[in-house]
Amino acid sequence: MLENEQIADRLREAASLLEAQGANPYRAGVYRKAADTITRLTRPVRETFDAEGVAGLDALPHIGKGIAAAVAEILITGRWNQLERLRGTLEPARLFQSAPV
Repeated sequence: MLENEQIADRLREAASLLEAQGANPYRAGVYRKAADTITRLTRPVRETFDAEGVAGLDALPHIGKGIAAAVAEILITGRWNQLERLRGTLEPARLFQSAPV
């Protein structure tokens, strides 16, 4: 089972990659807020998904339909295609610059 923190880490990574690519800062912030929400949950996000589906995820604060679908994809497949695309679109030099020190 993926823990809440692991899912939150993926959302934060997406935010960092978006910033490194010069994307709209609002978009990166949305991913960070969603990550914070998932980190603060008092129960596993999987329980919410199993009980209520994507609608239950969408009902959480700072999680809209797109991020709810992303979390569902991670829970179902263990992967997130959008994050994999973001990882692959950075030039190696910019990817290195985006790594935390």
